[in-house]
Amino acid sequence: MTRGSKLADFEPLDRLEAKVKLLVAQVNKTRTEQEKSEKENRRLQAELESLQALEAESSSNGNEIKTLLAERETIRTRVTDILARLETIDL
Repeated sequence: MTRGSKLADFEPLDRLEAKVKLLVAQVNKTRTEQEKSEKENRRLQAELESLQALEAESSSNGNEIKTLLAERETIRTRVTDILARLETIDL
């Protein structure tokens, strides 16, 4: 066997080694990207939960405001009625 043919015998192994190295690098890159995506997903989930809580609070506040406005209108009507009665009283 000549020296040239021995080197030729290792070329397929060298190519395979290079491909394995590329594959390992790609797997590592994919893992890193997945970790980043999971971290971003957790952050977005927390933000969503916070926004949902704010929305629920806002809705509750909106309902409270409607109730208070209705009460205010009731009080206004009653005061108007009382004032009208007082005007009819001759002191």
